Amino acid sequence: MKVLEDKYLAVFLTQVKNLFEYKVNILLKLVRPFVMTAALGSLWWVLFRVTGRETIGGFTKVSFITYLLTIRFIAIFSPGSASIFQMNDEIRTGNFTMRLVRPINYLWWLFCRNLPMPLFCGTVGLLIVGVISLFMRVTIPTGWHMALFLLSVVGTIIVQYACYQGIGILSFWVYEIFPVERFFKTISGMLSGEVIPLT
Repeated sequence: MKVLEDKYLAVFLTQVKNLFEYKVNILLKLVRPFVMTAALGSLWWVLFRVTGRETIGGFTKVSFITYLLTIRFIAIFSPGSASIFQMNDEIRTGNFTMRLVRPINYLWWLFCRNLPMPLFCGTVGLLIVGVISLFMRVTIPTGWHMALFLLSVVGTIIVQYACYQGIGILSFWVYEIFPVERFFKTISGMLSGEVIPLT
């Protein structure tokens, strides 16, 4: 069992080294949530101005922007989207068969291979959001609330990764998986509070 664990750890560490060779990718991954938040936040900013209210649904302007940023960076944590396209490519080219005959768990290998980028960018992003929240005096949950929040983030990553692997497997029947991935991302974005807060 230890040998297998070392295999996956080796895959993870190799991808960590590759990650820091392509610094522009990291930068773009970190900047994207801010751009997306600016786009969506501007619409909500207009809503605040039109209604003339200080709070909407219990959110002030500052706490709402913080909420949007937090949601965006939590979404980064899942390595699912990259693994969909990798699985799609391997199924289309026939390399998938070669992976299955190797002494590894394919899905676990895929997870470890795609984990470094979202893990690093998600962590750095949430630290940035945390610092912004402190300067803007946004209330940050503590104690049990924070523990439950972190538990829900881990649960979200696991469920999302499982859904993405299900989409990746559709590559056996669908030649181009991109439209399916976009559709799933749009629906999950609407239902997960990424566009409109669940509260």
